[in-house]
Amino acid sequence: MKIAYCINDHSGGGGTERIISRKCNKLIEAGYEICIIDTFKSNCESVFNFSKEIDYYNLEIDYFKVRNYNLLIKLFLYPLLYILHAIKLRRILKKINPDILISTFGHEARIIPCVKHPCKRILEFHHTRGYKLIELSHRELSSLQKMLIQYNEQREEKLINKFDTFVVLTEEDKQAWNNPSHCIVIPNMNSFSTLKYANTMQKQVLAMGRLTYLKGFDILLKVWKQVSEIIPDWHLNISGEGEEKINLQKQIEELNLGNNVSILPFTQDALSRYLEHSIFVLSSRHEGFGLVLTEAMECGIPCVSFRCKSGPSEIINDSIDGYLVTEQNIDEMAKKIIYLATNDQIRGMMGKKAKENVKRFAEDLIILKWTSLFNNLLSK
Repeated sequence: MKIAYCINDHSGGGGTERIISRKCNKLIEAGYEICIIDTFKSNCESVFNFSKEIDYYNLEIDYFKVRNYNLLIKLFLYPLLYILHAIKLRRILKKINPDILISTFGHEARIIPCVKHPCKRILEFHHTRGYKLIELSHRELSSLQKMLIQYNEQREEKLINKFDTFVVLTEEDKQAWNNPSHCIVIPNMNSFSTLKYANTMQKQVLAMGRLTYLKGFDILLKVWKQVSEIIPDWHLNISGEGEEKINLQKQIEELNLGNNVSILPFTQDALSRYLEHSIFVLSSRHEGFGLVLTEAMECGIPCVSFRCKSGPSEIINDSIDGYLVTEQNIDEMAKKIIYLATNDQIRGMMGKKAKENVKRFAEDLIILKWTSLFNNLLSK
């Protein structure tokens, strides 16, 4: 069976690219043929280790350049790019002739339903519905901009019905899409597995992710201000890169947290970084799933997370392997972190429970869900 993935750029360093790499590699091990069709691929080497047995195709359509133009130019250029996209994709599909074509909900999602080919089509969503409005909520948007975002969301609801199957990461997100009959939930798999346990006696707390508004690190720094006043010998490490780095460094100085907080660079060796910490904190305003939670739990680390949509409440068993906190409740999150930090036995016990409970996201179990979906689609 031949599977083709459409993605903006597989060489990127985000959660989508990480999961696609693991998924493709496991499918190849299971005997599937895998192709990746990049809409636009940078000249950078892939951040994650994709199998050498994967065939790659690049459509060389750069939608990102158009983002910087004014609205009128965009309205003129985007249709031309869509036409070019459809022509190039049709040629590739004719050449590789996949049994199943999977969209990761990039620009290709609008193109795939229009391209004639007998393959089955799957649309998978790696975010949570409405994430764009949440992500842009801190900016001053004009009425026209808000209207366009809402219009695009309405178009997306119609778009998902043009695919044979729509795959989301959480039950919460399935409900947000109004529970369509062809929608199924397949969560992300653990991005690694290890027999190692973190030493939960280390006075180190970790947060990890892109340094963007949606990850809520600005909120976390306010939380840590309270935490550091009670347990000043504990240290917070924020691991990642992104456009908010300078603002976060300024906030650290303003809150006088220079001795209590560090911003660490992105690392491909995430496992080693997790193992150096005793508690993991997720302060996001929203998540598609919360892959960093399952990674931390795989290392035997208890997590404290906002109950944001969507993902954390379907990963963490509250008060068993971690804590779920009311969204953006700074006081409550600070109290949970302090409680875990000052109770060594509970912290260790929760870490062991976390490693046990996260087994339900083992890659073999998740790949089985995908292969069952593929077989069911082709049997129809």
